[in-house]
Amino acid sequence: MIYNELVTRCFFQSQHVGILDCSQPYSMCCKVGEVIYGSAIDYYFFFNEKRFILTARFKAYGNPYLIAGAEWICQQLQGSYMDDYPPINSAMLIEKLGIPKAHYPIGVFLEKSYLSIVNQMKSQEK
Repeated sequence: MIYNELVTRCFFQSQHVGILDCSQPYSMCCKVGEVIYGSAIDYYFFFNEKRFILTARFKAYGNPYLIAGAEWICQQLQGSYMDDYPPINSAMLIEKLGIPKAHYPIGVFLEKSYLSIVNQMKSQEK
């Protein structure tokens, strides 16, 4: 399979792979999916008292589109405020990552994971 430049870069040169200790103050974890079902992403965030995301990390199990998508989502969120999350949906992810039709459910799963992050950020105390 041939991947576009964004998928290749995000997959092979990922800057956000890892885990953070979410028992610390100003931290948040968000888990989506189950390895047993073939796709899972755990997101980890450290932010400051102004709700600015200092660090975004992820741990993922799935195909290269899923892993590249999780990296790209972390790139979009790190360095932003929790209340100013960018609009991201499956159509955008499918287009940006060049996901073929046979793998469109990965785009939907990535959107679901992103919406889980957004909902959890909204529920964090201000």
